[in-house]
Amino acid sequence: MEWEKIHRSLDNIKVVGYIYLWQYEHDFDALYWRLKELYQENYAPNQKIVIIHDDTDYYYHRNPTGFYIHNLMSVLSHVDISPGVLIFLTSHVGLEDGLEPFITNDNDRPLVIHSFLSFIASANIELMEFRHCSRDKNIEKNAMCLLGSARSHRVLLYQLMSMFECFDSVDVNLSNPAVAVNFDKITAKKRINKFIDAESSPIKNQGIVYLIPHQLNDSWTKHLKLPELIQASGITVPNHLVQPKMQGKITNFYNNYGVDIVVETTFDCPYPHINEKIMRPLFMCTPFVVVGASGYLKFLHSYGFKTFGDIWNEGYDSIVDPQQRLLACARLIKEISSWPLQKIKDINAQLQDRLTYNRENFLHYIDNVREPVYNKLIANSGVNLYDTNTRPNS
Repeated sequence: MEWEKIHRSLDNIKVVGYIYLWQYEHDFDALYWRLKELYQENYAPNQKIVIIHDDTDYYYHRNPTGFYIHNLMSVLSHVDISPGVLIFLTSHVGLEDGLEPFITNDNDRPLVIHSFLSFIASANIELMEFRHCSRDKNIEKNAMCLLGSARSHRVLLYQLMSMFECFDSVDVNLSNPAVAVNFDKITAKKRINKFIDAESSPIKNQGIVYLIPHQLNDSWTKHLKLPELIQASGITVPNHLVQPKMQGKITNFYNNYGVDIVVETTFDCPYPHINEKIMRPLFMCTPFVVVGASGYLKFLHSYGFKTFGDIWNEGYDSIVDPQQRLLACARLIKEISSWPLQKIKDINAQLQDRLTYNRENFLHYIDNVREPVYNKLIANSGVNLYDTNTRPNS
């Protein structure tokens, strides 16, 4: 659906209420009672419940339905509310496919509004500073790779980069990688008995799926089949790795790097999920490689962004198998790390028109597409999508 049509369709909407799914991550009883509060025997055609599905969902074995959506729709069926009453505000590509099993007829079909970049991504004020800071490059190294919080694909990417000897020309930052090794113990302690009251819950045995989020989507890293991945996985990762030039605000050192290696939160997922990390290179006119779900670059292209397939091989984006895709990304990073610094500088100069276009396209989207939708649907809802206290770690 075109954005202009979406805007028009929202003009007469009367919002009955809002559900921010991540507030119910551990309490599906509360989700049940919230839906009961919003229940009406009859809804007018323009009366809608807004479902905010705006941060990382978790998928199992590439199932098109994420855990949060599965649980919402399971609870919804028990309070007798038609899915047709819902408007989904989502940053998840392909959510329509995930909803399809719950749709019995066209009247049950909810309106799905894609927000490209999640609203919650904008909670990172440090990244939003990129909108106003200097874009003058003083390139000192080929690339930077902010791995961020430990997830299995990020740890394995670090190990591959180490094996490929990339670190002379690529700076990397990985926070507490030991967490990735101990996900089973850590997350199990956090999740046990947090979902429903087994004695009194109104939704017990009603199709709710219990999840341990950070164990999902990374089982492929425990069954490595490619020789290079197996070899790399034996490399020791320091308990806390911080390159000196990557401490403090990103804006203080970002322009020292020619390429941004964007390592997304989701990797082995059926759809790309665009997080705040892509804001860096788009705002700061920097070419990028994306280590994310298959189809990530294709999705960027659908929003008019131009990437760099004429400069390096972007074939990794079409590889579905996560092991093969990670290895293809690592090999590309190895190639970029081997280039002379002057070549990196020349590429940045060559791409200035394209990079400036990407920045302007992104700013146009934020100011003229995303913000109007936000204002029409949830600006006066009392739901603060920029509140980092309600946001899962990514």
